[in-house]
Amino acid sequence: MELGGEISSCSSFLKAELANRQHRNAAYSLRAFARDLEVSPSRLSEIIGNDSKISPATAAKITKKLNLSQNVGQYFVDLAIASTARSPLRKQLAETRIEQFRQTQQVNELSTTDFKLIRSWYHLAIMELVKLKDFTSSAEWIAGKLGLTEGQVVRALSALEEVGLIAFDEEENLIVVHDRSRVQSEQPSGAIRHFHKEMIDRARRAIDDQSVAERDLGAMVVAVPSQSNGRIKELLAELRREFVSQLQ
Repeated sequence: MELGGEISSCSSFLKAELANRQHRNAAYSLRAFARDLEVSPSRLSEIIGNDSKISPATAAKITKKLNLSQNVGQYFVDLAIASTARSPLRKQLAETRIEQFRQTQQVNELSTTDFKLIRSWYHLAIMELVKLKDFTSSAEWIAGKLGLTEGQVVRALSALEEVGLIAFDEEENLIVVHDRSRVQSEQPSGAIRHFHKEMIDRARRAIDDQSVAERDLGAMVVAVPSQSNGRIKELLAELRREFVSQLQ
């Protein structure tokens, strides 16, 4: 589930989760959702339909029933705290955590046209380098870190600036404008395929080029019904978001 600006209360959070489940299973009802959350249907109807507030304790129980990740679960509990806390300090702390979490969830949408300009693996790698404390705004320095030519770096920086992902501040230092970006397309995209092929190829070569201490490689073979594909994609997306948030 995408936690955009429209998810601003426990009610809207649960409403979105119910909609996701009904999208995967048209027969899934509010009563079934109440059963899974172990709350009464009438109470759940009040929460979702009338934006009824819930206590932090109830929110904590619901996070377990929804099997939310630690960060998303804390966000849900903080929504409850912010709307019910009597202590101004507790309310303020919850609101601060909510804002911090939302900042990590903001996603910049890239068009496939823009993505064609930054379709190589090193475009995103350069953006990650910019975030380092010892980063140096030098094509030579970047090239040395990533094994590129200075020409490749100059062209990559120009492309990243053109699509609005990086910029130069008043002191001519590089800064990242959008920390999280994505490109989505319902149509086949050569640029997206190119990017994924490059990433897979680098992972393949790392098996031989990098020591076990520098990499982690594992595999699972699991039989799943085809109708679960949508849910699997959602779980993988959530896993990626949680992975990134834990490293920040």
